[in-house]
Amino acid sequence: MMQTGNTVTPWYKQFWPWVLIGLPTSVVIASVITYFLAINGMDSVISKDYYKEGLAVNADLERDKKAVALGLSADIAIDGQNVTMKLSAKDSATVKGLAGQPILLELENLSFQDKNLSATLVPMGDGVWQGKTSANTSQATWLARVIGPDWRMSHRLDNTTPTHIVLKP
Repeated sequence: MMQTGNTVTPWYKQFWPWVLIGLPTSVVIASVITYFLAINGMDSVISKDYYKEGLAVNADLERDKKAVALGLSADIAIDGQNVTMKLSAKDSATVKGLAGQPILLELENLSFQDKNLSATLVPMGDGVWQGKTSANTSQATWLARVIGPDWRMSHRLDNTTPTHIVLKP
């Protein structure tokens, strides 16, 4: 009999069995890591108070409807940090009824949240309110809101420096 020089190595010393075992094992390990990252880094997409937040959205929509019903409109002039607003309504008694109440002006910078501005406008008489913002406005996309005691008006201003704003519900 003749012997050949080829010796058979055991399976655990060969390359291909380890490749075939290693690929599914690496997928299982990656899945376990992904699972733990998903559980521990979980963002709350749904708020715990989603019902209350939904009611608040409905209340805000009611405020918009109230501004429409009152026929309100605001003509706002911004000069540096000084803000002057002329408020008008389809019924002049509505504006006279607001004469003793401050009105909030919010200018939300949609590009940079840290650049949001607000001003509490106090009545000066004849449907005019005045106030000051904390900083000057700059060119950006803004969401302007005027908020009264039970009504609200808003308008989006695209890529502008707000110096004159007309808000209608």
